[in-house]
Amino acid sequence: MNVRLPEWFIRRFNHAPGRLSSPTETRSLRIAIDGVIFQLQGKKSGGISVVWSNYLNRLSKSELSEKLIVLDRGRTTPRFDGLNYRRIKKYKGTSKDQRLQDSIYLEQLCGLEKVSLLISTYYTYADRTKTAIVLHDFIPERLGWDLNVTEWQSKHEAMQKAFAYISISENTLKDFRYYYPQFVGRSTQVIYNAAGEHFRPHSLDEVTHFQKKYGIIKPYYLFVGHRWPHKNAALFFQAAALMPDSEDFEILITGGNTKLEEEYVPCLKNIKHQVVHVSGQDMSPAYSGALALVYPSFYEGFGLPVLEAMQSACPVITSPNSSLLEIGDGSCLFVKEDDVQGMREALTAIRDCRVRVRLIKAGLNTASKYSWETSSRTLIEYLYALSSPDSHASIKAP
Repeated sequence: MNVRLPEWFIRRFNHAPGRLSSPTETRSLRIAIDGVIFQLQGKKSGGISVVWSNYLNRLSKSELSEKLIVLDRGRTTPRFDGLNYRRIKKYKGTSKDQRLQDSIYLEQLCGLEKVSLLISTYYTYADRTKTAIVLHDFIPERLGWDLNVTEWQSKHEAMQKAFAYISISENTLKDFRYYYPQFVGRSTQVIYNAAGEHFRPHSLDEVTHFQKKYGIIKPYYLFVGHRWPHKNAALFFQAAALMPDSEDFEILITGGNTKLEEEYVPCLKNIKHQVVHVSGQDMSPAYSGALALVYPSFYEGFGLPVLEAMQSACPVITSPNSSLLEIGDGSCLFVKEDDVQGMREALTAIRDCRVRVRLIKAGLNTASKYSWETSSRTLIEYLYALSSPDSHASIKAP
C-alpha cells in the first residue's frame, strides 16, 4: 500500500509542490503505537489483536512508516518489515498506582523517542504526551456490569486522559457520547473494522475438504466465539432443541472454552455438535460451508464474525441491536434476543434456497464496502491530522 500524504499536510509544509518548507518540522513528526494488546491477549489472538495486526501490516507499507515507532511489550508484538520497534517492559495495570506509573513510563519513552503522539492499542496512555485511544465497545456500560473491575477502571482512566478517540462503528461512537458526555468536545473519528482478505466464497471441493478435516458429516450451523452471557448462545441452542428434525443437522462451535458449558448440554444432548479450535485459514471455508452463522448477541461494538461470514458467502442470523443492525441491515435475518420461536423459524427459513441466495448476494455486497485498505488509509490521514498544530481536525471515513 502506497498511501499519499493528505493534501492539507503537503500544503502546510511546502513552499511549492514537491518542496518542503520546513524539513525539520516534518522530520520531527514521530508517532508511537503501544502494542499492549498483543501482550494482554497473548497467543490466543483475539479480535482486537487481529485488528491491530492488519493495521501494522499496512502501516509498514505506507509513507507514514518512517514516522512510527512501535512499543513492543516484552516481545509480544508481531514484526513487520518497514516498522521501527522498541522493546519495552510489560504492562502491569492491576492497580491505579501501577497504571499511573505506566503512564509516567510511557511519557519518559515518548520523550526519549521525541514522540508527539501516542496511539494505544488498548487503554494505556502517556502522562502528558497527546494520546489517542480506540473505542471498541461499551458492553459493560450497556449491560450494567461492575465498572469497578480493573479493566473497566483502566478504560475510564484512559478516556479521561485521551485527547482523541477512534471508534470502530457509528453505534459505538453514539454510546460513547451517551455514557461519557463530558468528553464529547474532543476529537473523534469512526474507522470501521474489516474482514481479512482471506475470507472469500469457497468451492465445493474446498468446503468438502474442510468438513472431512473436522469430521462434519451433516449440514451444519456455525457459532463463533465465546459463550459469554452477552453472546446469547442460549437462544440459539434452545431454538435448535425445538427443531423437529434435529437428527438432520449438526452444530459447529468455534472459539471460547474447549468444552461446552454445562448449562448448554441439555439443549444439545440430541444434536450432533462439537466444540473445536478452527485455525485462522480454515475459518473462511467454515463459514462458506455452513447453513448459517448464528450470532444472537445482546450487544457488539462491531461484530466482526458477521462481516467475515458475509464476505465468505455465508448467510447470517443475528440480533437487531447495536452495531449488528448497523453492519448487517438488509443482509441478515434478524431475530430478537429473547425470541426462541423466532430463532427456530429463522433456522428453518435459512435452508430455503431462495432465502439463502438473497442473503448471500446482499452479504457479499455489504462486505465489499469494508476493507483494511480503506480503513488503514483513513487511520493514516487521521493520525496526520492529530499530529498537526490543529489537532481538532477530523476526517470523515469513506
